[in-house]
Amino acid sequence: MNNKQKVSDRVMQMPKSAIHEMTRLSKEIEDVAFLSWAKPTSNAPEHIRKAAISSIKDGLVDGLF
Repeated sequence: MNNKQKVSDRVMQMPKSAIHEMTRLSKEIEDVAFLSWAKPTSNAPEHIRKAAISSIKDGLVDGLF
């Protein structure tokens, strides 16, 4: 935010969401799985990746692509 922008007092008084609070707390603890923004820290297991590819190739996943 630059110096010309100001957040209103009303917005500043809004409580933080539970997800925001959990995100803040997760940064204080080492080795916590951080999934609140759907950003896993590791790859899906091989069998899940193969099943997803198979489902797409077999036409079982529709409307996503």
